[in-house]
Amino acid sequence: MGSELKLKVGNPFNRVLLELAFPPSANHYWRYVNSQVLKSKDARDYIKAVGQIWMVSRQKAFPKDERLKLEVLAMPKDKRRRDLDNLLKVLCDALESARVFKNDSQIDEIVIKRGEVHPEGKLLLTLTPILKE
Repeated sequence: MGSELKLKVGNPFNRVLLELAFPPSANHYWRYVNSQVLKSKDARDYIKAVGQIWMVSRQKAFPKDERLKLEVLAMPKDKRRRDLDNLLKVLCDALESARVFKNDSQIDEIVIKRGEVHPEGKLLLTLTPILKE
């Protein structure tokens, strides 16, 4: 048998709790201009909004060697079909751009759930350090 890596959630006082707007669709996140792939205006606006929320929260960024668990409750503004996995890339890109963490490769565990419809659409997220046992 191979050895298992056991993960234990870190100190709850080190976790980050954020409430964010529902991100733009991954389908609307990128724009192709001439031969370049660029972030759309919606993407840039979302990244800026996440950065402002992070700055106002006055929380410390996670160090680059910290392993993380990301939990997301996605509350869309309507009942249209949405792929939750597409939402993750947009969210992680915005969190990385806001310097919440150095690189989204730090995330070792992800839990995402679809919540109830919310009139404006929002995400409730928790980032928690993971400690090796």
